[in-house]
Amino acid sequence: MPENIVWERVDFVAVLLKTASRLSDDLFRRTVGGLHSAIFSGFRFGTPGQPDPEDLDIIERAQRIRAGLPRGSAVDLFYKALTDRAQHSIDRAIADDLNDR
Repeated sequence: MPENIVWERVDFVAVLLKTASRLSDDLFRRTVGGLHSAIFSGFRFGTPGQPDPEDLDIIERAQRIRAGLPRGSAVDLFYKALTDRAQHSIDRAIADDLNDR
């Protein structure tokens, strides 16, 4: 699945998540996993001790999208999870750099 679909077709993502959640919990989890992989797969290169620019971009985009969504909806929670995962990645990278000193 192309990464840009998550950012450019929020309407599609919302319908996809709602439909998957209605059909089964397992399908919903697999759908969310597939969407997450579209965002977080691949190699990343950054400056040690600095947040990865891609993670910062994910947080910014997801927060912007969440501003227009009903809080607590499946699609809102999906974009919140993207933010949380990117923030966790940033926190881990900074902690790893501090441990290497």
